[in-house]
Amino acid sequence: MLVIGPSPYISTLCYSVLKIEPYDFCSLNCIYCYADWYSRKTRRIIREFEKVAKKLKKRNLKTIPFRLSTLTEPFQPIEQAKKLSLKILKISLKYSIPLIINTKSTIVMEDPWRSEILKLYDKSLVILR
Repeated sequence: MLVIGPSPYISTLCYSVLKIEPYDFCSLNCIYCYADWYSRKTRRIIREFEKVAKKLKKRNLKTIPFRLSTLTEPFQPIEQAKKLSLKILKISLKYSIPLIINTKSTIVMEDPWRSEILKLYDKSLVILR
């Protein structure tokens, strides 16, 4: 699995204009987090992401990587029940959408998340940090 360690320099891999936010809240309550500053809206994020992915594939367009969750932890404890990030991983694999994932969660080492991330890695579609 590809892991990029911390660096004192800003990497071009750490920034993306494309992002997908599966959760608009975070239960980890990190002291530096600003997720609570944003409004909580019910979104159809999975459906919208798949629509974009289908359009890209249909038009045979390559895309720069999407960031999986820039605002909150994508693999917070509720992920084990809701599996929104897992659905995004599966859509990314199905439509060959590259992802950049920043996490401090250990859920990514458990199946089914681990196996989906490894499938993405085998196709050079993921950076896990």
